[in-house]
Amino acid sequence: MISLNGLKASVSVFVAALVLSGAGLTLGALAHDEQVELESAACTSQEGIPCTTMCGPNVVNEFKVGDERYTEMSQSRQINILSATSIDFTTPCISGSHAVSGGYIFLPEGSTIDMDEIRMTSQRFHNDPATQTGSWIVSIHRERSDNVDNCLNVEVRALCVR
Repeated sequence: MISLNGLKASVSVFVAALVLSGAGLTLGALAHDEQVELESAACTSQEGIPCTTMCGPNVVNEFKVGDERYTEMSQSRQINILSATSIDFTTPCISGSHAVSGGYIFLPEGSTIDMDEIRMTSQRFHNDPATQTGSWIVSIHRERSDNVDNCLNVEVRALCVR
C-alpha cells in the first residue's frame, strides 16, 4: 500500500529540487527562505456519473528563493480514457505566474484502468505573455485494449514563478 500523502510530498520536493538545481541553487538555500503550506480546495464531481471527480487547481506550497516567489500548483482529475486514445491533463499557474517545471502521478485510488496500458507521452509548459498566465501540460496515451475498465485518476503539478 502506498501512502499518497508521502508520495505527494515526494513529488513536491522532487519538482522543487529539479527547478532549483536547474537554476544553480540548492535545497539548502530553500531552508533559509520562507516556506508556507496552504490548504487545498474541495473536489467536485458530476452527481450520479462515475469517474468524474476533479480536485483543484490548488495552491500546494509557496516559497521564496532570493527575489523569486515560487508557487506549487496541483490539480487531479478522474476521466474515462478509451482504448487507443490520447488526452492532455493541465494544471494552471496563478494569475501573473509562469510555469517553469512540473510533474504528474497516476493515482491508483479511484482508477480502474490497467496501468500497464497507460503511457505519458510528453510534458511541457505553456506560458502566454499576453494574458500573463502559464500552465503545465501532461499528455497521456492509452494503448489499444479490449479492457472495459477506463477510469484513470491523474494528478498534475506545476511549479510556477512570479
